[in-house]
Amino acid sequence: MKENDFYDNLPKTRRERIVDWFINLKNIGFIRYLRRKVLFRKSLVAFTLLTCCLLLVLNGLTSPKRVTFKAEQLETEKSFANDSGDMELVSQRYSKENGIAVLEFETKDKTSAIEEGIKSDNLEWQLFFPPNINAKNAEMQVVPLTDNKISVVVKNIPENYGVFIVRATNNSPVDKSVDVNYKSYKKHLAEEKSKEEASGKKKEEQVDTKPTKDNILDFYVTLQNEKLIETSIQDQTREEFALSIFNAEIDYQKSQVTRLEDAIKTLKNSAANDKKSIDDLKKESQYAVGDELSEKQEQIKTLMNSIDGKNTQIDTAEKSIKVTKENIANLEKNVKAVQDGTFQFKAPVRSVNAKID
Repeated sequence: MKENDFYDNLPKTRRERIVDWFINLKNIGFIRYLRRKVLFRKSLVAFTLLTCCLLLVLNGLTSPKRVTFKAEQLETEKSFANDSGDMELVSQRYSKENGIAVLEFETKDKTSAIEEGIKSDNLEWQLFFPPNINAKNAEMQVVPLTDNKISVVVKNIPENYGVFIVRATNNSPVDKSVDVNYKSYKKHLAEEKSKEEASGKKKEEQVDTKPTKDNILDFYVTLQNEKLIETSIQDQTREEFALSIFNAEIDYQKSQVTRLEDAIKTLKNSAANDKKSIDDLKKESQYAVGDELSEKQEQIKTLMNSIDGKNTQIDTAEKSIKVTKENIANLEKNVKAVQDGTFQFKAPVRSVNAKID
């Protein structure tokens, strides 16, 4: 056997097989044709490159423009600049299947002397979509729940909407900046002059080209915000949506009553246990003297303070139960009103196209 035959019969490595594959390309008929037809080969390469460029341009024109939003724009807890209150977007759900979004807001009224939410009648709502999005059929329904909770349902959202803005305007009267002191005409003229000078300076410096009112909050709703949950939302009528929202809130409020009642039972049992411990310590104190007596008296004092603290918690829980039951009663009235057709729905808010920065 010859030495060359021996090496020819050895299995080829992966690298050698790859090299042989490229060498054998020369024997393919189309490759041989391209080698002979130089003009055709160059035309084919140029056409391929041009097609790739056109596809890239077309993809860029048809793809929705991706906008990167600032962190403060995507914030869900915001305060009105005029210190009239706070709003928080606590939940945001979106169904791509039927273009519906459900937003849950909680509000706080800072103009009120008591702790309560912003009155729904004092809130004005608007809905904005970018100019390049056809959202003429989009509409927003606002459903007030308890004193500080508001549900917002947006329907007919275009599939590639990118972002939309829910704007809340708080018309609550703010009396913190009200000046009730006498002001002379001379002082008035001086203030007006100062305002004109400040206004002129701003124009020169080109500052505040887009002034905004201090009683407006904008909430950006976009899939770029991880807090927006994509889920399935059933398409319902206005009345069905309201009933589902009211009933869900009633179930939650009832669960809070149960939780508070259980907490009161626990606190009462714990206070009763502390009282038994105090009685035992008092009996033991009859036979104690010196440091031992002082220690038991200190323990009795600590337990009495603990009982007072638990009684305070019980009072707080009982007040919370009273408020919660009032909320349940109001919600049940709303449910009945929706069912018999007497519930006063606000007119749906139609969308407006506006530049969104």
